Amino acid sequence: MDRGQRPPLPPGSGWTGLAAEYNEFVSFCMSVGLPTTLADLGLGEAGKEKLLTVAKAATVPGETIHNMPFAVTPEMVVDAMVAADSYSRAYQQESGQQAAAAPH
Repeated sequence: MDRGQRPPLPPGSGWTGLAAEYNEFVSFCMSVGLPTTLADLGLGEAGKEKLLTVAKAATVPGETIHNMPFAVTPEMVVDAMVAADSYSRAYQQESGQQAAAAPH
């Protein structure tokens, strides 16, 4: 999936409600200046290797990510970051909403 392309939602899967909830979440984050894309974090041009470095740091023993009810791998974290970035970029494009300036 290309960055900026929203992941498709399976028809009839109940994901439509989740999409609306995620849209509301992204909109709120943008309205208060929180980052919603990799570019917002200064990682817009980061390749898979750089994202994997971040993901490995997030999954070291003792990190709270291990409180999930399933094992989380660095590859899963990269996939989640790329999916969230794609969704948020598509939301911005479709809604015309831009992130508010972050408070200093």
